[in-house]
Amino acid sequence: MIRPRVINRRGFTLIELLVVIAIIAILIGLLLPAVQKVREAAARITCTNNLKQIGLALHAYHGANQYLPPGFTAAAGPGGDVGPGWGWSFYILPYIEQDNLFRSQTNLNQLVTASPLLGQKIKTYMCPSDIQTELFQVYGPGGAPLSGVMAAPSSYAAFVGGDETEVATGDGSGRFHGCFYRNSTTRLTDITDGTSHTGLVAERACGITQGTWAGALSGARMRLGAKNPAYGLNPNMDYDPDLFGLIHSNWINATNDQSNDGGTDDSSSFHTGGANHLMGDGHVVFLRNIGGVKGQPPTADRLAYWALGTRADGDSTAAIE
Repeated sequence: MIRPRVINRRGFTLIELLVVIAIIAILIGLLLPAVQKVREAAARITCTNNLKQIGLALHAYHGANQYLPPGFTAAAGPGGDVGPGWGWSFYILPYIEQDNLFRSQTNLNQLVTASPLLGQKIKTYMCPSDIQTELFQVYGPGGAPLSGVMAAPSSYAAFVGGDETEVATGDGSGRFHGCFYRNSTTRLTDITDGTSHTGLVAERACGITQGTWAGALSGARMRLGAKNPAYGLNPNMDYDPDLFGLIHSNWINATNDQSNDGGTDDSSSFHTGGANHLMGDGHVVFLRNIGGVKGQPPTADRLAYWALGTRADGDSTAAIE
């Protein structure tokens, strides 16, 4: 009689199973940072390309008009700027393959806040690393929301000058030292500091400062983004509408030790350690966060960064180049 052969099948013990699970968890833990680094590297490249497209568009606009587009268009009234408020990034729409969108705004005297274009998202104006990707509510003076007014985000803003130039009012004499401001018509020949040493546009993350590409929103107030360092101190802090599309070169990714407003009117990004900047000659450079703290003498890199925002002051940017 032939007896059937018995095959003993030995399964995993509980300890072996736990060891395998632990090894898999360790491998995933090692893999995730690498994936995140690759994803951020790709986002930074896309952001750089966005700024290069903006640079080409600004130069194309200059070639057609003999000057750079205005920071925004408005008349100065006794209570502040009177619209329409269309900004530099609106005027270069035809040069970033958005000519149909530009032509759809047939009335350039219409307030930006009254135009449906304000809610139109444009991919070129959005950094993939920015956390604010959807429309945001626009608020008026006193913190009241403007009914039905939602704005498309922008991750980029143009320079009005260095630390000597406030975005809305300029310096103590009302002069703007940068290339973009109210009704500006800056020529490249006006940039005597050198186009390769003068900033035109930089990252300003919408998740840190609620900026929009359409322009200055007359009758509205610019507010902090949810990730602004000062948001936890005063979430209702607000500023002049000029800031919706303009900045000055003072800090990069400012901390509360550096700025009372979390760098609201300065460059910022969600890239690690700095932000991308478009220079006057069209090249894009990644600049590291600026050193120093508020109330102390400015560091060499901060002085150089102030110089980057000016077009004809004769100051040096060597410390950050």
